Amino acid sequence: MPVQEAILSPLQVARTRNVRREPVAQPITRSSSDEALPATVQRLLEFVSSNRGLILRLALAVVFVWFGGLKIFGKSPAYGLVEQTVFWFPAETFVPILGWAEVLIGLGLAFGFKLRWVLVALAAHMAATFSPFVLIPEVCFQDFPFELTMEGQYICKNLVIIAAGMVIASDSLVRRARMQSGRNTPL
Repeated sequence: MPVQEAILSPLQVARTRNVRREPVAQPITRSSSDEALPATVQRLLEFVSSNRGLILRLALAVVFVWFGGLKIFGKSPAYGLVEQTVFWFPAETFVPILGWAEVLIGLGLAFGFKLRWVLVALAAHMAATFSPFVLIPEVCFQDFPFELTMEGQYICKNLVIIAAGMVIASDSLVRRARMQSGRNTPL
């Protein structure tokens, strides 16, 4: 390798050589290593691969219905956090309403009913869950910005929910496009 290429990044080297890069994500295909997997594992992997959106929807549905139900019945450990964050509404009114909204999001995810609107509600809800970082940072951080309290960690885990929502939305859009084009094939 010439000295000039030694100080370039691999991407820069590829560009200078006009090498065509393949996309990072490749479709799932059978390989010789698949034969080493037991048939049950292969079937499970195929099921997960073709139903990943449904699996994520059901997992999120359980979380939303469960957490929402806790809020409805006044048993949520997040009651105080919600009360401090939305201080302009009486908590005994707002927390159950929030709980019902979460239950409705969960049921919408579980049954796929009006999924576009459910995903919009999920996105709005997730955006609102980060408001304590701005409104009451002293509750979220022991030492800003890296040392989170338990409440801060509780809020940060919503990044996983946001990512799952993005995968569900993407999966839904791809499925819809395939059905409209007449290609009802797994992703």
